Amino acid sequence: MFKFRFIYTCFLSLVLMTSYGQAEIIEDRPAETLEVKEKLFDKFCSFLKGEYNTKNQNARDSKYFNISLVIFTIWDNETDARYFYVEQAMVGKEDKPYRQRVYKI
Repeated sequence: MFKFRFIYTCFLSLVLMTSYGQAEIIEDRPAETLEVKEKLFDKFCSFLKGEYNTKNQNARDSKYFNISLVIFTIWDNETDARYFYVEQAMVGKEDKPYRQRVYKI
């Protein structure tokens, strides 16, 4: 399931990166097209949120660390973009993340 979600999320991100900005620039497109893109964007953002780890990969190959990834929305009242807080840490050491980021999408 994770692999499918990851591939689907990557596909949606490519679609959105190549076409989302054009919807704002080209005004002769029907409103339905923008609505469809908004729905895709919402779906993409909903897939992004969550908690992930590399437990299965680590179980198959000990060269890979078991990493925890947490993504949740922040600044929900902002209207110019969606903002996500992203944190990566070793499983068992989630109180000491080694990577913290804010994504603006």
